Amino acid sequence: MNPPFGNGVTRVSGGSDPRRAAPVIPINGPPRHRTVRAPRTAAPTATPDRVITPDLRRYRGDPLLPDAARPAGPADAQAVLPAGPGIEQVVVGGVSAGGPPEIIPGMDDVLRRLAAVGPFFTVPYGQEPPGPGFRPLTSLYDGQLAPYVAEVGRRIGSGPGRVAASTAQFGIASRLWSVGLGCAALAGRVPDLAADRVWWRLPQEGSLQLWLPQPDARPAEGLGTSVLENLAVLEARLRERYGVSPTVLRGNAASGLVGALRVLTDRVPGGTAVELARSLLAEGGALAGTGTLVHEEGLGVAFARRSCCLYYRVPGAGLCGDCVLRTRRGT
Repeated sequence: MNPPFGNGVTRVSGGSDPRRAAPVIPINGPPRHRTVRAPRTAAPTATPDRVITPDLRRYRGDPLLPDAARPAGPADAQAVLPAGPGIEQVVVGGVSAGGPPEIIPGMDDVLRRLAAVGPFFTVPYGQEPPGPGFRPLTSLYDGQLAPYVAEVGRRIGSGPGRVAASTAQFGIASRLWSVGLGCAALAGRVPDLAADRVWWRLPQEGSLQLWLPQPDARPAEGLGTSVLENLAVLEARLRERYGVSPTVLRGNAASGLVGALRVLTDRVPGGTAVELARSLLAEGGALAGTGTLVHEEGLGVAFARRSCCLYYRVPGAGLCGDCVLRTRRGT
């Protein structure tokens, strides 16, 4: 894992853009939160290639930025790189996917702003974990699932069975959707939420905590695929070990999506997030058939799911606001 800053700009050659099969040079160092795409250079020259990077202007005089890459002035912001065969891109903070010259802000600033929405939307990020005990979600799904479900069951008083398994999946889905939808609403881009990119721990008190070591920016349109592929691994384990119905698990994913959307739109403009949720729940969407979404500007979000999360079986619990049993019981 590359540090956010170093004693200079670290140049790593030999990478490639899988869509264009061209050399890519990641620059890890200030300004790490910006991605700069530059057009392909001409044939290698005897002098360093000069790649215009306007965002380096704000780092003029930064002692961590080496003299060779420090901009000479506001009108001459540039990084100076060694000559190389056909440099396709210069990427500050990660590998770009190609395309015309443009500047794409990274996720650091978005995640900082998202934390102001509320604790459920807050996720630490960066090289250093916010405490001990964090592991990738893949470890939870593979070897730690039974102890985790048992702990959820202990906390809610249901025991380590289907109710606890459903509740555990619902909680993870809700956290992932909150982070993803929040970033989409604030900036139109989302972090990579694949199971091997999101780390977790369960503290002695409180709910599951997440950490994003490398929150690379992705197009918001890919959020549904990212989250649902993550959850698919978990859901397969829950079906096999606990016999939780796929209908219940899909309904939980949809309910967690809309729950995150409801809280989010109460606090920030959520146009992009609303459209993402609609597309996932609409006919032909990945969560089609799980329920009915209603959103009216100024009135908020409502959802009626077509399944039950089983939480009503917890001692002393009632029905969730979107539960299908409310309609059947006329409540």
